[in-house]
Amino acid sequence: MNKKINRREMLKLMGLTGLAVALFRCTSILPSQTFAFVHTNVIPMDKERVLSDQTVIVQNGRISEIGDAMGIIIPTGAIRIDAAGQYLIPTLADMHIHLEGQAWNIIFPPDDQFSDADLDFNKILFPYIANGIITAQVMSALPDHISLRDRINQGEILGPRLVLSRMIDGSQRAWAMPRVCLETVFAPYRNA
Repeated sequence: MNKKINRREMLKLMGLTGLAVALFRCTSILPSQTFAFVHTNVIPMDKERVLSDQTVIVQNGRISEIGDAMGIIIPTGAIRIDAAGQYLIPTLADMHIHLEGQAWNIIFPPDDQFSDADLDFNKILFPYIANGIITAQVMSALPDHISLRDRINQGEILGPRLVLSRMIDGSQRAWAMPRVCLETVFAPYRNA
């Protein structure tokens, strides 16, 4: 069945997706909890379609069953979420993000540099989860991002699974950036 989704339905979809993803990422807090999303619409992404009035069972952080709302038996003790009129979609991945870190201070004058206390990764990372992104590839990752990734994996911070990539910047120096890059680009025009 083809069905166009209007703006109001899209906002509902985004809200429920954020809730579902947050629940999935909280499996370190509730590792054995079972959730039942009842009477939801599922967009399976295998082709352009909407599966209406479905129940989705999530056990141990994984979808264990999807089916017609009237045909699924909800496990005893499951947290039941009335998702009528809402939509569930597969989670998303953002494969090109940049996160702040101490190494970025090289591009700022000393008076404008930030400290670790200035970086609230709870606020920086939560919008990814709230919008259904549970995997993010950090381009130009810094050493401090390794401990951040570990904190997310241990459940200390709610954030997407981080894939860390080092900077690749051609055959020249890869760091410092972008001051070195800008100076190189503008050097021929200094005396013009």
